Parts: sequence; structure tokens; C-alpha cells
Amino acid sequence: DWSSDVCSSDLMLNESVAQGRMMSMPVLKLDERGSKRVTFTLACDRDDKSADGIRRSDYIDCIAWGKNAQFIADYVTTGDTILVRGRLQTMRQIINGIQVKSVEIDVRNVYMCHKKYDDESDYDEAEEIDF
Repeated sequence: DWSSDVCSSDLMLNESVAQGRMMSMPVLKLDERGSKRVTFTLACDRDDKSADGIRRSDYIDCIAWGKNAQFIADYVTTGDTILVRGRLQTMRQIINGIQVKSVEIDVRNVYMCHKKYDDESDYDEAEEIDF
């Protein structure tokens, strides 16, 4: 039975997908081991509107490594729409004596959906970048 294979207690799934607009210019950094990384935030519109008719956005933090990080730093700019796929990860740290929890998507795949141009009618077809 397919459902017993997929939903067995031995198999856990952590898959996150988000499509949104890049909130700021991504900056490529090297960690202490020399690995490339880029952190960024996507503004993702919710699919429903509030009672006052306004569509709200969620701001989702992301981190990409290696070739994905290099691609994002080289080709993605503020306002571009991308889709990321990866896993959700949480971190806990103590700041000024208070435990703070943060959540981000650890990006495994990047898809370029819409390149922001001066003329908004001009855009690229979706391009998959899978490293």
C-alpha cells in the first residue's frame, strides 16, 4: 500500500517552497571554512485578503550555499521574483538573556520566475537552477 510506505514512522518530510520578491540586494559572503553563502528575505503575498481588502505579505528568511548562493548573488536583484525549494530549519540563540527562535529556508533549488526591469511588461521565462 502506497500510503503506508510514504507515511511510515521511519520517514519524515521537511520540504518548503516559497515564491516571492527579493527584498534587497543579495550579498555573497564566505564563512569561516570558505563556503559561499547568501542570506536574503522573500516577500510572499498571501493568497487571501484581510477583512479590509488588503493582501498581506509574509517575509521569509532564506539561506543558500555554494553554487546556488553564487547564482543568486550574480543574477538576482531587489524586486526580482524567484521560487525557492528547500528545507525549513530553526535556530535558537540567547540575545540579552532572552531565548530567540528564528526560522529560515535552507535553499536547495532556485527558480528565476520574473526579472524586474524598468519596463514591467518585459520578463524572462521561468528558469530552473538545480545544482
